[in-house]
Order: sequence, then C-alpha cells, then structure tokens
Amino acid sequence: MIEFIIGAYLLLAGFLIYSSAHRAWNGLKPVVKAILSPFMLFYLVDVAFNLIFGSIMFLELPMQLTLTARCREHLKDTNFRGTIARALCNHMMDPFDPGHCK
Repeated sequence: MIEFIIGAYLLLAGFLIYSSAHRAWNGLKPVVKAILSPFMLFYLVDVAFNLIFGSIMFLELPMQLTLTARCREHLKDTNFRGTIARALCNHMMDPFDPGHCK
C-alpha cells in the first residue's frame, strides 16, 4: 500500500513538472531546458505506474502505455472504470493541464 501512495505522489509531482515544462518548452532558455531535461523522462514513470498500479485500479491488463491514455479510453464508460477515469482526469490531471484528458 505504501508503494502505491509513494508512486502516486511521485507520478503527480512528475506530471506537474513535466506538463509545465512541456507547455513552455519552446520559450525556455537553453540553460533551463538543460535543467529540466531529466524531467522529460517522466514518461517512463507514467508507463511504469500505469502497468503496475493502473492495472490494479482498473482491474484490467493495460491496452495503453500511459495512465492518461487509459483514462481517455474509459472516460465515457458507465462502470467503475469510467468513474475512476473521470475522477483522475477531473481532480488530478485537468486542473493542472487543462484539456489533458480530452
């Protein structure tokens, strides 16, 4: 359980840094890009979290690599997977990166 909490926290922190850097990337100075470059590897953390904990939360093997892609796939579902996807998108992703789950 503690692994899930730590993983979720790191995923959210990485997402916040990654999404902010990604939006501003073209306007950043080279020094700032160099500092932020390691955070662009966040994609790998997202994939790992989705493969392990996403599979547990959604009770299915992944058909998508990232948690966002999995959530997009289930947004319109009326079952528990749709509820989880909407909660993650509405409360964890879209507030920090509007339209992320669209």
